[in-house]
Order: sequence, then structure tokens, then C-alpha cells
Amino acid sequence: FHVVTVTPSSPPISLLSAYGAGCILRPEVLDQLGYWFDPGFFAYFDDIDLGLRLNAAGYQVLLAPRSLVYHDTIWLFQWNWRSVKRAYLSTRNMVLVFYKLGYTSEFLRLLPIILFGKLLRAGQHTDSIVGKIVYALAGSPLLLVGLVAALVKIPAYRQMHKETMSHRKTQPGWLVECFEKIDWQADQDIWEKPAALASAKRTPLTQ
Repeated sequence: FHVVTVTPSSPPISLLSAYGAGCILRPEVLDQLGYWFDPGFFAYFDDIDLGLRLNAAGYQVLLAPRSLVYHDTIWLFQWNWRSVKRAYLSTRNMVLVFYKLGYTSEFLRLLPIILFGKLLRAGQHTDSIVGKIVYALAGSPLLLVGLVAALVKIPAYRQMHKETMSHRKTQPGWLVECFEKIDWQADQDIWEKPAALASAKRTPLTQ
């Protein structure tokens, strides 16, 4: 990920997904996706899953720079069971999200990228190079367990994969481009072709 400077005067910014605790969604648009949240996700990555599916279906997910949301949460990793469970579930769900939404070639190309990114992100709370390495090494077993758990569940997700892909309007390669281009922007061509989309009114739905 990269940091973008935002001020109250900034125009709306295209996002791949919005944080679930601070977004506004249009239910009539969500109904076009076949399902809202993945019932198999107890927690973590359900909002990212939803945001990616909305983008893939040609809808806009936008950051409203003048909005302000307060959300009480713990960002720092703590060495306890809750953090271990969060690391496991987020890895498992992350892999399943990209399996559901991607073509096979996209999924295989993205898998090492998102797993490596997960390890890099484990040390985001420290500026120490040694600390980042320690966090990455400590997170490696959890990453492996989460990956195996996701691969085991993939057969049960084949039908949901078909349903999710049936709503996708973006071209093959789009999902890879989202994560390889630091200057990614939403697909304007998709937005300008309402006839190719579902009948729901296509206006900004997430702020």
C-alpha cells in the first residue's frame, strides 16, 4: 500500500475497498452482487471482499475526504491469542477473497504477492529493521497455516467463485493491475457503460 495525502478540499478518491466500520453502502446495489457478506467469514477481510466485488462489477467505491469517522480499535499487534486468531483468519480469508474474484491466472500470479505483502505488513508498527524482520519471522507459521486452511476450503468455494465471477465486468488482468500499479485508478470505461451493468442506479455508493 502507499500513502496519499488527503485534505478536506481533495476530490473523492477511488478505492479498491472501504473500511467496514466507516462506510455507507447502497443496499440496492449490494443486491446486484448476489450476496452481501461472505457467510463463511467470521471476521476479517469481509469488507475488502465486498469492496473488490463492487469494483469488479463496475461500481464506484470512493473516499469522501471531508468525512470523519471515529472507530475504537487496537491497531498494534499484541502477542496474545486474539492477535494470533486475527492473523490466521485474515490470511485464510484474504486468499479466499482473491480466489473468488480472480481468474486462475490472476489468482496464481497474485498469491505470492499478497502473501509476501502480508509478511511485510506484520512489522508496520515498528520503524526498526530488526523489529520488522522479527515480526515477519514470527508471522510466517501463521501465514502458512492460514494459506493451508484456505486451500483446503477452496473446493467448497467453487460455486461462490462462479457466482462472484458472473457479476464481474472487468477484463482479465484487472485484478493484478490493481496491485501492481501504484497509481491505480478505477476503470472509467466500465463506469461509462451502464448498459453493460445491472439495472441499479450507478452513483457513488461508498463514502
